[in-house]
Amino acid sequence: MKLLGRFALFCALSLVSLSKNSIKVRVKNLGGINPLFFNSSASSIFSSIYDPLLRIDEEGHFVKCAASHIRCEGRKIIFYIDSKFNDGSNVEAKDFADSLKLILEESNFAEKYFLIENAELYSKGKVPFDRVGVRTKGRELTIILKYEVEDPILVYGSLFSFPLFVPFVNGKYNGPFIPDSVAEDSIMLKKNPFYEATQIDEIEFISVKDSFVAVNMFRNGELDVVLNLLPIEDLNYREYSTNFKTFFVGVNTSTVSQELRQLISSSVDREEVCNLIGYGYQPAYSFVPKEYQGFNNRINMEKKGESVQKSRKLRLLCSRGTISLTVARYLKSSLSKIGLDIEIVTLPIFVKNRKLASGDFDLYLSIWAVDNLSLPFDFLSIFVSGSKDNYFKFISHDFDILVRKAYSSYSTGEKRDLLSKAEEEILQSLPVIPLFFPKSFYLIKDSIKGVKIVSGASGPDFRFAFIK
Repeated sequence: MKLLGRFALFCALSLVSLSKNSIKVRVKNLGGINPLFFNSSASSIFSSIYDPLLRIDEEGHFVKCAASHIRCEGRKIIFYIDSKFNDGSNVEAKDFADSLKLILEESNFAEKYFLIENAELYSKGKVPFDRVGVRTKGRELTIILKYEVEDPILVYGSLFSFPLFVPFVNGKYNGPFIPDSVAEDSIMLKKNPFYEATQIDEIEFISVKDSFVAVNMFRNGELDVVLNLLPIEDLNYREYSTNFKTFFVGVNTSTVSQELRQLISSSVDREEVCNLIGYGYQPAYSFVPKEYQGFNNRINMEKKGESVQKSRKLRLLCSRGTISLTVARYLKSSLSKIGLDIEIVTLPIFVKNRKLASGDFDLYLSIWAVDNLSLPFDFLSIFVSGSKDNYFKFISHDFDILVRKAYSSYSTGEKRDLLSKAEEEILQSLPVIPLFFPKSFYLIKDSIKGVKIVSGASGPDFRFAFIK
């Protein structure tokens, strides 16, 4: 009888476990839950535990999130915050202001917020924080920008949707889920009891670096959602709704002349590269993706010479991923025909970044993805003199002026025109050689509904997910 009783209890517990309203999600890397150490691979974790002021919907538009009402007055954007922490207390404007202070002091993404008045000066230790353009009054947060613009949310929305500018300093969470357990290879989140829209009880994010392993786990029912995939089996893969990304060859302009950069660019058959990779990737003859309206610039593919006069060796840094290695091997083979000996150097990402920062390279492979889907500021600001992402050592006074004017211009149309001219400068000088516009794919069980899959820094949105 005791054995039968224990067996019945085991069955009952198993049924409870099986019926639990939970989702298991694969990500490549976890990286913890501190937004200051933002990891794009795990962006959906940050988006699940914190609500920023705005979020991005499936069409790429900025919509209200922690802010229930927004008012724009000149250089000011006033957010009225309607959000609760997981202990039931209200999120105050000061919580966001305190986070901004830490971002400017410690985050690698501090530059993104230099569009706020005096933010750059504070980040560099030149003014106290009370000079920064942020004011608080209860639940009313006022952001003072450097420039007055025609449509502040269109232009600056990515500052407030990025899952870094969130109220993270007090150990509480205002997102749809809250951390339940954090391990090296998994993070378990449970439903925030004070977040009414959430229907899922638990989400477990599991780190699975190998895509083949992740796909097998999906087929075996061990995973419900698999993010950041390339189609490797005959399954029902789905494409991210937006893909504002460019895969490119970055060039050290101090070691590779403009003439040689032009020869390399015109010698690369982008169609052939895309055919080698597959997945429906589109060749890139511009740096700014074609999704941006009003940007129709194109690289000059005319060859100015057939080969280098003297054989030369160039070091190409790349990651160990399948696509990077495929592209690197293509470049080595293709560029050997014009007299270039390409040495492929595969490195872990942190070692690669260290070499890029020190200028210890000739060429490197990388991908650039952004959240501002209305205007390509983030695609072009990386080339500004002094930018931390300007590994190319590219310096152009004319380019800097165009971008500066685009930031300060009131008119959205004029901003677009100035940025288009700035991109022309890049396509002529070629500190980067764009190769293709990649796509992102994912797997999700048919029974899981309501997940908003958005490409970019904010990642997939699970706040409205439910199981049918």
